[in-house]
Amino acid sequence: MGKRCSSFFWSDNWYIESGKAWFVDGERNVLFCLNLEKKECEYIKEIPDPNKDTFRLNPKCMKCNNDIFCMPDMGSCIWVYHIEKSQFTSIAVDNPNGVRLSIRDFWKCNNKIFAISVGLKQIIEISIEEKRIENYYDLDTAENDSIGAGIKVGNCLYIVSMVSNKIYQFDLITKKTEVFTVPNVDGAFGSICFDGDKFWLSGYRREVYAWNREKNEVKVIDQFPEQFGIYNFKDKEVNKLDCKASVYDVPVFIQSVAAETHVWFIPFQTNKILYIDKNTYEVRAFEMETEDEEEGIPIDREFLKAKYILEYVDEKRYIGLFSLKNNCIVEIDAGVKKETRKKYLLSKSCLMKMMQLYEKRGHIMQEKSDMDERIYCAGIVNWIEYIRMGMGEKTGMKIYEKIAMEEKNC
Repeated sequence: MGKRCSSFFWSDNWYIESGKAWFVDGERNVLFCLNLEKKECEYIKEIPDPNKDTFRLNPKCMKCNNDIFCMPDMGSCIWVYHIEKSQFTSIAVDNPNGVRLSIRDFWKCNNKIFAISVGLKQIIEISIEEKRIENYYDLDTAENDSIGAGIKVGNCLYIVSMVSNKIYQFDLITKKTEVFTVPNVDGAFGSICFDGDKFWLSGYRREVYAWNREKNEVKVIDQFPEQFGIYNFKDKEVNKLDCKASVYDVPVFIQSVAAETHVWFIPFQTNKILYIDKNTYEVRAFEMETEDEEEGIPIDREFLKAKYILEYVDEKRYIGLFSLKNNCIVEIDAGVKKETRKKYLLSKSCLMKMMQLYEKRGHIMQEKSDMDERIYCAGIVNWIEYIRMGMGEKTGMKIYEKIAMEEKNC
């Protein structure tokens, strides 16, 4: 009962403002709004993308004034939800080669949004007021290079190469690109963050790099905990934690975050969250119960073969993660080094609209889906079926309210 009640929708980010979190369900392509005080989630609207495969179409969003900009990953355009009108409009993206757009990172800058398209290898400049793309800027990458995570520091964007030890600096004022080669790094990068003084990078090795951009100097940190290792996420293969390998086929960390006095590194397929002191470089593992994968059996992840998704960083202290093992939100307080597993209610209207969406799409309830089970157990299916069978709306509503109360109390 506890696991079902704490299960939640996954997305690739939350946009938090005025006590509300806006996010797009990465599996169903639906915009939601979570009241953080009431801990209750509301269904806002299905994104009207004609693509039948809704997986990761527009899994990231940003609120600008009274609009929610939903950014494409697998999708082909930017969708804008107009809160006052309760409707979506789209912004076309020029994509002549039909690549996966994969807009991972984006920022508001005055009346513009600057977004990094990994697929296009471009910076996209979007007018917030006019709801259109004004410019595309090439990063002058090599033909065989691929870009990845990016951050904004001052008036510049810094974007990592996923092929080499290069960092691309894009100036938001001059619109020019400068390329840095980070010394003493063998291989490519997977994550980047900034602590106000140094850039922190990780790649495909059992190492973390603290980079001083002005001096172009690097501190290599490789004193990881002895029990730090990588899981076997390959389909149908028995999982075994490998703590001896020092070079991996995938990035060691999916993202990194500077919060409070430490820099936090979030695992991709490795087993432990690490936090590193910004000044002393001391490395510690952040242990959480029930997050270890079971050795000896295959890791069952239908879509996302990873440990966590970083959803938000609030007040530069609270790190919100989606645990893919437990299908729930875990919030880390970086100040006191403790975690809380969040439980959020789905409002009655949210549950009803989800069931209607399932019905419209011909969705078959999945036994392995905690969220499908939660919706089912909340009584929507029962309510609809009782009404269809002619037992009357009042009877159906009573049944619904009884089971919904169980949802609320668990």
